Amino acid sequence: MPLLVSTLTFAVVFFPVLFLSGLARFLFAPLSLAVVFAVGASYLVAVFFVPVVAARLMRVEPEVVIPDNAESNVLVAADQESRIVSEADRTLVAQGALVRGYRVLLEWTLRWRKTVVFASLVLFVGAVRLMGETGRELFPPIDAGQFTIYVRAPSGTRIEATEQLVKRIENVIVDEIGDPAPDNPTPDSVYPATRRKYAGGEFRVLTPDEVRRARAESDCRMLIANIGVLMDWPAAYTPNTGPMDAFVLVQLAGRRGTSVFEYVRRLRARLHREFPDVEFAFDTGGILTAALNMGEPSPIHLQIAGYTPEKAQRIARELVAEIRAVPGTTDVRIAQRIDYPMIKVEIDRLAAADRGLTPEHVMKALVSSTNSSVNFDPAFWIDPRNGNHYFLGTQYFERDIDSLQTLRSIPLHGDDADAPMVYLQDVARIITNLRGPSVINHRNITRVTDVYANVDPDFDIGSVMAAIEARLNDPRRRRIADTPIPVPVEPFQGKRLRDVPLEELQRLAETPLEQWPAADDPERKAHYRGFAAALDEYLRHPIVLQPTFDSRSAIARYPEWFRGLLHRLGLDRPTKFVVAGPDFKGFTVEVQGEVRSMRESFVDFTLGLALATVLVFLVMVGQFRCLTDPVVVMVTVPLGFVGVAATLHLTGTRLNIQSFMGVIMMIGIVVEYTIVLLDFADQRLRQGADVQQAITEAAVVRFRPILMTSLTTILALLPLAIGFAGTEADVPLARTIVGAVLAATILPKFVVPALYVLVKRPPRAVAREPGW
Repeated sequence: MPLLVSTLTFAVVFFPVLFLSGLARFLFAPLSLAVVFAVGASYLVAVFFVPVVAARLMRVEPEVVIPDNAESNVLVAADQESRIVSEADRTLVAQGALVRGYRVLLEWTLRWRKTVVFASLVLFVGAVRLMGETGRELFPPIDAGQFTIYVRAPSGTRIEATEQLVKRIENVIVDEIGDPAPDNPTPDSVYPATRRKYAGGEFRVLTPDEVRRARAESDCRMLIANIGVLMDWPAAYTPNTGPMDAFVLVQLAGRRGTSVFEYVRRLRARLHREFPDVEFAFDTGGILTAALNMGEPSPIHLQIAGYTPEKAQRIARELVAEIRAVPGTTDVRIAQRIDYPMIKVEIDRLAAADRGLTPEHVMKALVSSTNSSVNFDPAFWIDPRNGNHYFLGTQYFERDIDSLQTLRSIPLHGDDADAPMVYLQDVARIITNLRGPSVINHRNITRVTDVYANVDPDFDIGSVMAAIEARLNDPRRRRIADTPIPVPVEPFQGKRLRDVPLEELQRLAETPLEQWPAADDPERKAHYRGFAAALDEYLRHPIVLQPTFDSRSAIARYPEWFRGLLHRLGLDRPTKFVVAGPDFKGFTVEVQGEVRSMRESFVDFTLGLALATVLVFLVMVGQFRCLTDPVVVMVTVPLGFVGVAATLHLTGTRLNIQSFMGVIMMIGIVVEYTIVLLDFADQRLRQGADVQQAITEAAVVRFRPILMTSLTTILALLPLAIGFAGTEADVPLARTIVGAVLAATILPKFVVPALYVLVKRPPRAVAREPGW
């Protein structure tokens, strides 16, 4: 029966995985099913196959010879665990020095059992505090052997200039990592860095020997650059927003043993130094990371929703300034720009009507010349040979659109084919001194502006995001925004700084203090001086964020009372904020990307951990038919948590969904050891032993089996824990289980017997009626 209960408790801890949401469920549901079926199969093997093989192959051990001067009785597992013999000291000698030493320590700790229980409680509290200081991330960083560099030149850069810029950037990459194709056939296709290293700087192709040497020393397998964007359907599938954008894909060969993160660290410093006017961002995540964070280019993503691009940009610039001030952030940037050079065409409707034209005629001709008529008049031609379809449309050669005069000379035609030729300059005016957004993004029909930031590998995402939120939700900034305005005239009277438009406040700040209303009063003037400092601070940092309910968050599906409980536990971190002030009415800031997925996954795993604990407890109540023993068994869970916290801290491993999965598995692993221990102790109580003698004998007899089981688990996971086998993603899971098993092997050996002696009462003798 103890073996069945141990199997059931280990299996039920995986039941909460079915309640996970998002990609975490798809990651761990197959793992949970595999473990449950494996444990069930191992139980059947242990119950039916092992006894048969043991009876066939094992020899009967001779009985232990016991002297007559016995002073106590202990349980010796010679051929049956329930066999009682005398002469405890002689038995301990037969069991070995390790068991003898353990029994001496156990008997000593039982004399100080209250102190031992209190010390274990202190260890658990310390482990909780230590876990609170552990870094957090959604998934452990993985060296994918490749990375992407996002390049953004100043707005309006022509694609030819961007191409030359990318060539210089590629040359820097080749100088740092190596040439992926040193055998290029023409001198101008060989990178200058390669010619300098292997051809002495001569403008020529490399010789075969030089090519072999360059290939042997190169750690770059592939280098691909994608420049600009085709203003058509492919624009939806590229991060580029215009001719000033490019992204470079770099795949490593793995010859030097240098990690992706080290290469990125070197390139980031050098590229920023050599190209100060260019914006760079790096993406080191592989396909798994991209799937987990929904394809986001950076782990930190703040999305501003609002209609006016200029106001959204002001909020975004404030967020960028605050994020850059947080240690550990890199590549902080705004995805959308509003300074792209624009040409505005104003149609003179009266002039167009006089010539038989409508605005539709003018715009179709303009779009056809600058792009293609396919956008408003799609037509297809199907090749009869292969069945492929091709767009058919009218467009100009790009080389012909080379000046404003070309645009002014675009011919226009109305519905009357016999009407005289009309040119664009006859019915429209072209304005060129304008700037506007290069791209407009929407989410749920609302315009959005995205702020992205990467995290240095030496920092964890959780602490960096917490520091960002602390700066954005600074209580001092909120107090300044709530400062009452002492000016006794409209529109200031009786209002706070956050209630007045910034334009009015700016006008007030530019007015000399002596000209403020009632400034001749010395007391009011002194009050004005103190208020002027708060006004100046508010105008420099007018963005104040207020947390609000996010109906799209994973926590929103729980009832309000439960959300309040999660908030008190620190698990309900806000993911949506309202921007205060009349100037930013209707604007919100939402946390997206990896941070949002991480927080929602942590909530799901925490609830799964609690549910797994309850299920294990209920299974044990059904087995032991009391509450005392299950409570004692559940003590091993916080003791295992002590080992988890210590291991993660000592190894520098961060808390992520892999670690959380290890904690859930830890519950099923650590309670197994205590179940068989207490079941054996209860048997001794029913045989007449007192509580301390029963738990002592059970602990001594079960010492070696539990130790061997723990060692097999630790040794099996050790290659994964040290990174010798598996991938970087498996390390946190393995280390978590190893730490839990270590703590559950050592600490419960003393804490569980001490608690058992404190709470356990021997069974009362039941008087039997005559005749039974």
